[in-house]
Amino acid sequence: MIDLIYEEINDKIIVPFKTQYLDTTGIWGMYGKVEENEEYQCLNVGVSTDVGREIITDLGKLHYIAYRDDGSERYYNQFNEDCGFSYNPGQIHEYLYPFLKEQYNCIKFVLLDKRYDRKVEKEIAQKEHALFWKNGSPFGVTKKPNWKGRELSTIGSYFPDGGESYSLSDLLNMIENDLGYNETEGKKLISKCESLGIIYYMGENIYTR
Repeated sequence: MIDLIYEEINDKIIVPFKTQYLDTTGIWGMYGKVEENEEYQCLNVGVSTDVGREIITDLGKLHYIAYRDDGSERYYNQFNEDCGFSYNPGQIHEYLYPFLKEQYNCIKFVLLDKRYDRKVEKEIAQKEHALFWKNGSPFGVTKKPNWKGRELSTIGSYFPDGGESYSLSDLLNMIENDLGYNETEGKKLISKCESLGIIYYMGENIYTR
């Protein structure tokens, strides 16, 4: 099942954003191509409890954040491939989407599946070889951070395999139970881990490693 949600070609909107996908759960895909006569390539895949609002957020970053080339960290996709740009920690999507706007003249978003299922998301992304998809450590690469301190060790214990993901509320609850931190302290610790590249924000208040 593929439902077209939005499409633009050479800065002209071909299919306006379909508001019926607000509050829709499922797996979405972003596709792009340089020339109109080319085949679309899968650029990214995501799973969300509100596909429509996530796509609106992505379109905002695509159109209203200027492309920057001052990033400090090289971006590698889930397949451990260099994607051609760098970003600053905590601003992955704010660098990614402006870069995609620079690279592709034709872009569309589609609904690929109506289930909220991260396993299916991974299967689709791998099958489509989504060029900019990132969800934890790259395939075949084991990321072993050098944990220092009780706090970082505790956060590290939540991600033993590198592919786990948690909502912000789940992380805060675990941090409160294990470290006794209140919400404000927990958020500061999460921000610290994100800035160090220990965990990554995936959108929709979901974090992974």
